[in-house]
Amino acid sequence: MRYRKILFLVCLLPLLSKGQTYFNNYYKTGYNNTASTHVFNNPADSSFTVFNYANDSVTGYQGLYCTNISKTGILNFKKTLTYPNYDYYSYLNGLKQFIPATNCSYFGASVTYTSSFNTLLFTKINKVTLDTIKTSFYYDGIYSYYMNNLIKFNANKYYLIGNKSNSSSQWPCVFQLDSNLNIVTTFTISNPFNMGCSAATYDLVNKKLILCGRRYNSSNHPNNVIMICDTLGAVSTASLYPTYWTNGVSQSFYSGIDNTIVTIGGIQTSLYANNYEMYRLQICKYDLNLNPIWKKTYGRSTIINTCYSGVINNDGSLVVACGYGDSTSLPLVNEDINGTILKVNSNGDSLWMRQYSNYVTGSSPANYWETFYGIEKTLDGGYILCGSVVNKPQGKAWIVKTDSLGCVSFGCGNLITEAVENTNSKKELVLFPNPSSDILNIDFDPNDKYTKAQVINSLGQIVKEDVIELELKKYSIDIKDLPEGVYLLNLKSLGSTSPTTVNINKRFVIAR
Repeated sequence: MRYRKILFLVCLLPLLSKGQTYFNNYYKTGYNNTASTHVFNNPADSSFTVFNYANDSVTGYQGLYCTNISKTGILNFKKTLTYPNYDYYSYLNGLKQFIPATNCSYFGASVTYTSSFNTLLFTKINKVTLDTIKTSFYYDGIYSYYMNNLIKFNANKYYLIGNKSNSSSQWPCVFQLDSNLNIVTTFTISNPFNMGCSAATYDLVNKKLILCGRRYNSSNHPNNVIMICDTLGAVSTASLYPTYWTNGVSQSFYSGIDNTIVTIGGIQTSLYANNYEMYRLQICKYDLNLNPIWKKTYGRSTIINTCYSGVINNDGSLVVACGYGDSTSLPLVNEDINGTILKVNSNGDSLWMRQYSNYVTGSSPANYWETFYGIEKTLDGGYILCGSVVNKPQGKAWIVKTDSLGCVSFGCGNLITEAVENTNSKKELVLFPNPSSDILNIDFDPNDKYTKAQVINSLGQIVKEDVIELELKKYSIDIKDLPEGVYLLNLKSLGSTSPTTVNINKRFVIAR
């Protein structure tokens, strides 16, 4: 009977995928340059809301262009949001500058230009009509602000995280806002590496902010920086990764599945090849002590390659939206940069990588750059991506809906089969089976020096404790005498690079 069920599910999977919706559409905005940067599901009617940056190259006008699209790709309605005496500017990437604030509104933050400094702009938008509910501004005439990340803590507490700078220095900066767009407090975070903060996330378990960005050394070669601080800005951990040339971290994630930090972006593989930098797509994973678990790159090295946004699935896999170029030299004639969607498992191994375009390669005019900036999971198990097309007359918002396999047609075959480079791999700590009934096995990296294992119940009580011999690479715990429930396994380690004792925590379930 068990094998019949498995066979039934295997046969059903193609049907489920086939039942999902697909489309690959442009939506005319009337602007010469448009980039779709954020997309959201609307559970009430399965439609999608897309926020676009729009710019008219003739008039110089900038605005926020919003569209509502049905689940099958039909344009329901569109709105252009303007603000008196301000040019609205939204970074052309998938960073979290717009988030669902309540059941009836979106909350957004961006930057406008005022004199020689930047002004922060806060916007609240009606989810149904896409009309502006309220806007507010912040300008101090001293610093320029580049605030890329909105994080919702609760219904009346939001953090806007990014960077402030003057002519000589830059600092990570945090604004706390309430639901009425009032600034409650601001604080600056110490910055020993002169980092430009481009991505931020929140560790729900340890209640820590995780900030990522890049820092330039004296040779102007950027390096990755990750810092962990509390919600008042006190830094507990900071690490610089000088051996990895990178064009910055586009987005970071805290994964509650395995208590890790994931960053996505691009890595520079050579400097100024034919006056252009060469990049590969890059995804990195770190533990909460900022030790690298693995760093991997994907695809070939070309002039413009970057991952901009991503989502983590329940199994720990990651699906990211990217721009992926073809040219490896100048001049950029009929340059073909395609929107790309990449899926990797929890160990960073590539499961599939697909390219999409909506024009004929080599057609006139030259230099079509099609890039995905935003991605979200959809209610039917697929993915919705949004992006931009550069140099297309009368700019258009680009929206692509795929199934769970990243396809826009049933059984699509547009796979990119290029090498994955593992630039720094560490074996991930694994608990199995999980859930478990009698024996819990622990498999870990040979370089980790675990000395003690503790099992902690949901009340915070240590219910089992054991010493681990240093030469062991695997370890098992007898849990037959423990009742069913959710537990935390705490491993005390000497670490792989430092004699300092650190704690590693992993959740597991006992079920019988």
